[in-house]
Amino acid sequence: MTNQNEKVISKEVKLEVNFKDKVVVRPPHRAVWLKEDVWDNLLIPNLGSEWHLPNKDEIEYLIFYWGGDYLCQKKKIVTDSEGNQYWKSYNYPEASNEEATRIYELFDSLAEVQKHEKTSYFIEESKKLIDYQFYYEAKYVKKTIEVRSMLLFSDWRMLPDYQEEFPGELEMWKTWRQHLRDLLPNIDTFATRYEAFKFATTVKFAVDPNNYFKMYPNGQDADGNPVEYMGTDDQFTKLDFRSSSDYVTNNIMNVLEYVNKGHDDTIKITRKYYELMDTLDAWGFFPDLRMELLHVED
Repeated sequence: MTNQNEKVISKEVKLEVNFKDKVVVRPPHRAVWLKEDVWDNLLIPNLGSEWHLPNKDEIEYLIFYWGGDYLCQKKKIVTDSEGNQYWKSYNYPEASNEEATRIYELFDSLAEVQKHEKTSYFIEESKKLIDYQFYYEAKYVKKTIEVRSMLLFSDWRMLPDYQEEFPGELEMWKTWRQHLRDLLPNIDTFATRYEAFKFATTVKFAVDPNNYFKMYPNGQDADGNPVEYMGTDDQFTKLDFRSSSDYVTNNIMNVLEYVNKGHDDTIKITRKYYELMDTLDAWGFFPDLRMELLHVED
């Protein structure tokens, strides 16, 4: 590379560095502000004192052109005849092509890596935002699944041959089921997924008629006063298993089936992961894992 300090001609800029702002500009006008630790602990030590000596002989501005030329303006501490010190700008002497290329590649590579880091950070943060959106939506969907499950497990009570245990019981079940259907609006009616999430976390289910009569036998409180169905705050809950007796019955059967099946199942794990757990001494972090059921697969 050739030093163009003495005669700057019109050339296409390849890279510019402003030392005061610690910014590298790569055409077309892509500026990268290098991080403080990158600048101070990585860039400056690798420049070499002949290029930049902090607080004594520093680069102010550096431009590399396509074609091999460069321009470097520096400043250094000088002492006048009276012993006063001050900064004086000057043009840096010509460096070898090899040395100038090394300096260019140092700045360009650091700017490139930091640009990719920033992009990666942006992508990861965007993923988090997207994940949050999916999380919010998943929470709302989970609540709708709970509602549908409670309706499904109580469908049998709507069959024509269902026998009421007392007059008006069927109407109570219909009221409860309609309450569930009206509970959750379509998720698209909310301004954001977060608003839907907030709604889902606060919504409460009414207890079904069975649980109502467990709370208030014969529809009366402990003093014999009548209590209207779905007429008191304590008849509403956020928990599906406290709302629906049919939901509990069906899930207990599923749990029993799973437990009984689980006794005969082996836990399959690859040898690579098994050895990794050994290396990390990680088994102690999983005290409930049934080690006797482990089956290592090659």
